[in-house]
Order: sequence, then structure tokens, then C-alpha cells
Amino acid sequence: MSSVDDTPDALARNHTQWAQALDQRLPPEVGGPTADETLVHTVPGARGPAARGPAAQGYATTHAADPATLEATWGPLRQHRLRPLIAADNRPQVMAELLTAWRAVLPQARGEAPDDVATEAAMLAWPTRDPEMPPVLDAFGFEKTTTLAVLDRQGMGPRPRSAPPSVRIRPLSPHDADVAAAAQLWLGEVRFDTEHGALNERPETAHLLWEEMRRRATAGTDQAWLADDDGRTVALATVDWPDSNAWLAPRLGPGPFAYIGCVYVQPEYRGTGVGSALVREVHARIAEAGVPRVALHFADHNPISPTFWTSWGYEPLWTMWRASLARFRPAAA
Repeated sequence: MSSVDDTPDALARNHTQWAQALDQRLPPEVGGPTADETLVHTVPGARGPAARGPAAQGYATTHAADPATLEATWGPLRQHRLRPLIAADNRPQVMAELLTAWRAVLPQARGEAPDDVATEAAMLAWPTRDPEMPPVLDAFGFEKTTTLAVLDRQGMGPRPRSAPPSVRIRPLSPHDADVAAAAQLWLGEVRFDTEHGALNERPETAHLLWEEMRRRATAGTDQAWLADDDGRTVALATVDWPDSNAWLAPRLGPGPFAYIGCVYVQPEYRGTGVGSALVREVHARIAEAGVPRVALHFADHNPISPTFWTSWGYEPLWTMWRASLARFRPAAA
């Protein structure tokens, strides 16, 4: 009887085995294509360990964000995504083959190639700890945008640095002044990360952030905290609790986990300990709620975030890669 695993999910299992050897916290992949995915390419199994099954497959989706929602701030208006599963030993070469096949079915193959990642982009997520794939993605015109990182409850301890004595951390209240101040701080973060290529400020963004902050302030559970200094609101942190984080399950597993969506400190207060005081408070509330893990995204080209969050012990799991359709080029070009 053959020992080769050629069942429909064998590719996903082989890919998962490789990924979890890199980082055991990565969740299992599912076989594809799923209901919203299209199979764009198969690499024959003769080039991988499971000769009777595929060595790799690429599954593609296209999603249009509603410009009237915050989703359009968090990403491009039109998103083409690839989910590669690779069981071959020569992963870089196989990824290049998948990217070449995917590129052939995207709009630039028809001469429609906007060079604007805020409007339309090709995107994929790949395990951060893989050292082999970044040169391949770079060669095809992709760049890192954000990293998804996690921290276990055991790591939610305090950091030595303390904020100035005049700074007070408190939950967001439903008062109009609080909501307006919090929305303005969040807009500051959006503008900072837009400048560094991770987000997209749209004409509707400021109002949508105000609406979202109003919702959080009246939700009945603490979902945002403010830092005040002598009556001036100078920093913001937001948290999404496990019941609203199902969208992250494919990247983190079944949970439960909390998600820190924003930590923003006014420029003149950076380096004073205010941001650390906010994070300390958020971690304490998460731990008190019995949530075992917390996740967040940080912008890779933000000059502050990667160092700040890794100093707290957050460990990167996934790196998000993105290319405008004009810059998504054949590797040899």
C-alpha cells in the first residue's frame, strides 16, 4: 500500500507541516479552493514530495471595498489576493511559478495597470519567519506593508518605564468631547500610517472614525482608552474583544484573542512613557478578562511601531505583501 498522501487536503497538510516547523503558532491551512476562491494554477506533484498530488496550488480572490466604510481606509479599494499552498522542496521557484500564473489573469494582462496601491493592488500574506521568500516577492515588485504579531498572556507584564505623574489613563466615555478627541487621535494614526504606505486616508475617513468611536463609546464594554495630561487628551488605544475577531481566525486559529487596533500618541508626548502606560492598561484589562492572546498589526515602514511592539514581546507571524498592478512585474523584467 502506498504511503503517499494524495487526498484532497494533502497539499494543505504538507504546507502546514512546513509552516509549523518555522513557527508552531501558525494555524493549519485548509485545502482549496474555498467557496470564494478560484484555482489559478497547479504545480504538478512530480516536483514535490507527494508525487500523486500537486506540489503547489494558488487560490485567488478579488474583493471590492465599499468606499463608504472604514474598510476602504484599511486597504485598497480593489484587492486581488493569492493564497499559495506549497509542498515542494524548491519553494522559491514554485512561488515564482504561482506568481507568474496569477499575474497572467489579473487586469494588467489586459493592459489595465493602475500604479496606485490605494486604488487596486495584488496582495498576499506569508509567514514572517521564512527567510527564502522575500527575495522572490521583491523580484516581482511586492513590498512589505504590515505584520501581524501576537503576544501570549504570560507576556502581558509591565514595562519598567512609567508615564509622567500628571498623565491619567481612563476608558473612553460617551461625552461628545471624548468621542471627538479620540476620533482625531485615530485620524492622526491613519495619516501617519498613510504616509508610511500602510493605510489610505479617504475623504470619508474622518467622519467614519468619529462614527466608529461613537459606537465604541456606547457599546457597554470598554473598547478604547485615553491618556490625559492636565486635562488634555494626548493618546488613544483601542481594543476589539474576541467576539468581533472572527476575521482573523484564518491567520491565528480559533482563538479566543483580543486585537489592538490602534495605539497613537501625540508627537510631542512620544518617548515619555505615555504609550507604554496605555499598553500596560490595555494588557491588564485583557488579562483580567481571561483572554489568553492578543494580536495586532504594525506597519513595517513605520519608524516607530516595529521597535515598540517587539520591545513588548510581540512576535511576528505573518507579513502582508502588496504590489500595485503596474509594479507587479515578471521576475526577469
